Amino acid sequence: DLRGLIQFLSARGEALPWHLAVVLVSSIAQALTFAHNRRDEEGRSLEIVHRDISPSNILFSREGDVKLADFGIARSTRSLEQTISGFIEGKVYYMSPEQARGESLDRRTDVFSLGVVFYELLTGVRPFDGDNELQILERIKSASPGAPRELLADMPEALSALVMACLEKDVDARFRDAAEVVEGLQKILIVEARVTGQTAFADFLRASGFFEEAPQAPEKKLSFDDFLALELADEKRSRSVGGSFGGKHQTRTLARRDLGKRYLFFVLLFAAVVVAVAVSPLVSVVPRVSPSSDLGGVSSDAVVASGG
Repeated sequence: DLRGLIQFLSARGEALPWHLAVVLVSSIAQALTFAHNRRDEEGRSLEIVHRDISPSNILFSREGDVKLADFGIARSTRSLEQTISGFIEGKVYYMSPEQARGESLDRRTDVFSLGVVFYELLTGVRPFDGDNELQILERIKSASPGAPRELLADMPEALSALVMACLEKDVDARFRDAAEVVEGLQKILIVEARVTGQTAFADFLRASGFFEEAPQAPEKKLSFDDFLALELADEKRSRSVGGSFGGKHQTRTLARRDLGKRYLFFVLLFAAVVVAVAVSPLVSVVPRVSPSSDLGGVSSDAVVASGG
């Protein structure tokens, strides 16, 4: 994965040439564009947000194929609702300001995270760092990193500006989506007269000896196809129970409600058993009465039996 490559190059005091970084990030931006533009069977946009763009979720092969993986916390914004206070999903270093604040998200949060990855890939350092997660989150929300060109002088000024545009705190000042990032990167390659692509990236990987280091295979991650299948299946399931479109969240909500009802039933049943056990000794000591009492001839044994 990309995390392994960054660490590999850093240990050797090297960095990925900027034009190859453009190839890699452009491939990820195209994958995001594909995900962001997916529609359901009725032609409505699913408005998918990945929410966890990071180097460990960017995979590549010896042939230079680049893939975006781990849609494990991806969501359709049509089924999103505010999470529990203080709970945020995603890797802290690569979160957007709105994600760090626990606000609602759209595809522009993925653009910000992609910009963080791009910055680290070009310069070898993270734009937002700190001693602990809270400090990192505060810097993401308020601090502005220096432009990448300040750390890598041979980088085109336009490329440095593009990265900083991805890292805008104001979502309205960022690129509207990953497709605009792809368009901007293609223009830079044209202006710089750089002929590059997947083959050039593969050649660099082989020449660097990266794969000869035999890094461990990454853990199984949820692919986009798997995620999409689950999302559409949950949408159909939610409709089958008579609800409006709620996707995965609505299905899980119904499941939680059903579980709550079952839990309440067993609690009440347990309470009834406890009461019965507590009352039983009291009933067993009911005074015996004679047949001539006000019970109208009912025996004492019948009284005890009816009470127990």
